[in-house]
Amino acid sequence: MKDCRVVKLCGKKHFVYDGSEIFPAFPAGRFELKSEGLKNRLAVGDLVKVRIEKGKDPLIVEILKRKNKLSRKMSFSNKEHIIAANIDEVGIVVAPDPILKRNTVDRFVVACKSASIESFLIINKTDILTKRDIEKFLTPYKEIGFKIFLVSALKKEGFDQLSSHIKDKWTLLIGHSGVGKSSIANILCPDANFEIGEVDEATLKGKHKTTSSTAVKLPQGGFLIDTAGLREFGLYNITQREIQSCFKNIDELSLKCKFSNCTHRNEKGCAVLEAISKGTIDLEEYNSYLTLIREANDTPKG
Repeated sequence: MKDCRVVKLCGKKHFVYDGSEIFPAFPAGRFELKSEGLKNRLAVGDLVKVRIEKGKDPLIVEILKRKNKLSRKMSFSNKEHIIAANIDEVGIVVAPDPILKRNTVDRFVVACKSASIESFLIINKTDILTKRDIEKFLTPYKEIGFKIFLVSALKKEGFDQLSSHIKDKWTLLIGHSGVGKSSIANILCPDANFEIGEVDEATLKGKHKTTSSTAVKLPQGGFLIDTAGLREFGLYNITQREIQSCFKNIDELSLKCKFSNCTHRNEKGCAVLEAISKGTIDLEEYNSYLTLIREANDTPKG
């Protein structure tokens, strides 16, 4: 029996790492059984027990307890899709092409914080952004102490600090299709050879090339997990409180609300709505909060 870690899901044949080499292994039958509410039982990053027998394919027979997992809700089935497990940090990748949008970042920040996983920002395609645009977009995240890395995959600039930061860690790159995750992964790990997608000019959405999460060994130590391009990322099993805690100004103002369970949408005596009427709170922050709060599992409808 070997202690291994899953580095790639590939149909019924997965790939695992035993500390020295990567080799294929097949999940035992019970891992292939359908589970209500769950898309996948195994995920990249899982620590597993692999049975090795002469003349037989290596078999994954046990999943060890996870220290964490990052999941999303599937849009059509509402099932949980475990993107990766046992992660040290998540690099949230955004770019002005297809679109630089605050709510995109906030969605990933909320998911990571709920899963107790540290996250940081990677702003790609900085070669087509002005310093003013960058500063305006990043100010809210600087105020809450977020680590931020500015890079240009096209010009291969800004990668020294990022490479040093992820050394010896299991780091997950996440972001919507077209932001350049695979290009970044190829620069950080030249042997990865991930396929590069492009942006559809009509829809401003990326045409994703990576089809599943894959962990590649970094030359400086550690592993980098590149995810499939995500057109949608539904929040899975998130509470209103977890969402609110990621919006510093709203969270602080909520202490002055008349009701402790105020959702800051239409309640009387809401300090957040009062701040909105006075123009003393960032409207973009509030709109991002409103978008996400609709997906909380304990928020009343309306």
